[in-house]
Amino acid sequence: DLLDSFGSDLSRVLLLFPNRRSASVFHDELSRLIKQALWSPESFSINDWIRSLSSFDLANELDQSIQLYLILKNNWSKIGSYNEFSSWGDMLIRDFEELDKYLLDPEEVYSFLSDEKEIEARFSTLESDEIRHLQNFWSSIRDNPSLLQQDWLGLWNVLGLSHSEYVSALAEKGLASEGCMYRDAVKQMQDQNSEFLQGRILVFIGFNALTQAEELIFQEAKLQHRGRYYWDCPPYLLQEENITGKLIRYYLKKFEQASSFQLLLDSSANRLDHRRNTEFSPMEIFSFDSSIAQTKIISSWLQNWSEDSGSESKNIKTGIILGEEDLFEEIMLAWNPGLNNLNSSIGYSINHCEVVRFLELYGKLVVLLKTNSQLNIVNSEIALMFIENPCFSIYSDIDSEVIDDLLNCFKRREHIPVKKLDSLLPFIKFSDSSLSSSGLLETLISLLKRIRIKFEELNFKNISLEKAGINQMMDFFELTRNSLNRMPDALTPNDLLTYIEGWIKQQRIPYESERTAPVQLTGILETRLIDYNDLIILSCNEGVWPSAQSKASFIPYHIRMKYGLPVKENHDAIYGYHFYRLIQRAERVRIAYVGTADGIRTGLSGKSRFIYQTEFDADVDLNYSA
Repeated sequence: DLLDSFGSDLSRVLLLFPNRRSASVFHDELSRLIKQALWSPESFSINDWIRSLSSFDLANELDQSIQLYLILKNNWSKIGSYNEFSSWGDMLIRDFEELDKYLLDPEEVYSFLSDEKEIEARFSTLESDEIRHLQNFWSSIRDNPSLLQQDWLGLWNVLGLSHSEYVSALAEKGLASEGCMYRDAVKQMQDQNSEFLQGRILVFIGFNALTQAEELIFQEAKLQHRGRYYWDCPPYLLQEENITGKLIRYYLKKFEQASSFQLLLDSSANRLDHRRNTEFSPMEIFSFDSSIAQTKIISSWLQNWSEDSGSESKNIKTGIILGEEDLFEEIMLAWNPGLNNLNSSIGYSINHCEVVRFLELYGKLVVLLKTNSQLNIVNSEIALMFIENPCFSIYSDIDSEVIDDLLNCFKRREHIPVKKLDSLLPFIKFSDSSLSSSGLLETLISLLKRIRIKFEELNFKNISLEKAGINQMMDFFELTRNSLNRMPDALTPNDLLTYIEGWIKQQRIPYESERTAPVQLTGILETRLIDYNDLIILSCNEGVWPSAQSKASFIPYHIRMKYGLPVKENHDAIYGYHFYRLIQRAERVRIAYVGTADGIRTGLSGKSRFIYQTEFDADVDLNYSA
């Protein structure tokens, strides 16, 4: 449609996508369609584009965490240590991000409502029972607060001011949060003298949930006749009675689909009956005894489909959607290498790297001894794992007999005096009580560099994984070093170690493969705008589809409702959108869920509501297997 509308001059078109993956898939399709040289359009994920407009650098997680901690330390006497703050500080930073992306006034949101009439006036848009709940909530804090409520209220009362100081403090360092960048982008776009669009057409492709800032950007592009909108909406969600589709229907009315472009499916489709009106195979629902059992049969399914498709199998795009991304490693262990090439957006947990474990163990030993100055012996369990780690062998100048003696002592659970260990392993500096967080970080960087230099000498099971882990850790340490240089002495060594451990738990090493491989293994949110011929959805359980782990917030539910901030209902609707969008064009669909026996152990709650909804749809053919 873009080629038909703009011809070969796509240079004046700026394409905006919900994520990077959909942008890269679009360019692959564009390359396939064009037959002549042309100016390729610029394309960004919406987040990357917003960042490119800002005059500030994006503050990393540690920058934001340290800065907010220092501000709250001045504003609230009960803040405690950074370690205590880090357990809930991320939640507060997330709230600040939302307030900025939804263009709200933090002073107003965080104001204390002591009068019932004031609550009725300010929250008049809520239902009467919701107002009553809100009045009860605030009156319980006002009239007879518990100690916990007193602490909560003390923090609540300083958050409006703290947000303002937090934004200013980051700006002084040339930094900004992503939320602040969104605020600034809206101001730029609304400024009549701004050359924000520079004569270009903004093309918004495949969005389904917008922040207030994004909606205003959409609106300004429309008012300036510079906006073009493409929506990928399952017909099932277009019906007025469908609650899940309420938001996407609102956007379709406000920002109409490009007139030259029609939905690929008949928008008058009654329910899911478009699957019956095609040659699509019946959807198949499978029940498994455990999460891992699902992963063992995937190769067999793909092999059967490949045999059924014959010579066409290489042209078929297959999507394997992981509700539980931790199953990635299990799938790779059971993968049949004789199948079509695999690409994945998930990857291995960095925790699998021996290098990462070695550095983490070193940090634990140092911090343990520094924070317990009376402790003059080394914990045998941690020290044993440290010395037995393959990375320890890079210190070839240490007498092997010394190492054997140490190992025997640790295995007998004998505790070794720190001074003796320092004399045997002088490079470790266990007894350096003056070690700062910056000093600990520099030692970790030094250890990592030494490992990288002598890497080929190490006996690792998976060399490529370890190399990727080293590179990822080095990049992370460099960012952390920059943050500590900007705010020296803000963290203790123990604080730094807690932050590093938290980072390690979240990080994954990308699975290196061909991006256009016919089999795609991906998480739920990475499926946006991408269609598959064959589709496998794993762990389609309640608690995964939709996820039960909606993000915690300091802002109470009814206040979030009043100000239009996302609540659990929005979270569930987004999962519904992804589910129905995925199955709408797939010719063969297999959906797997975990039965209740394993569900009790894993926290899964039986099959997803989306399976039930599909079962109750009389126009869908379903086959069941166990």
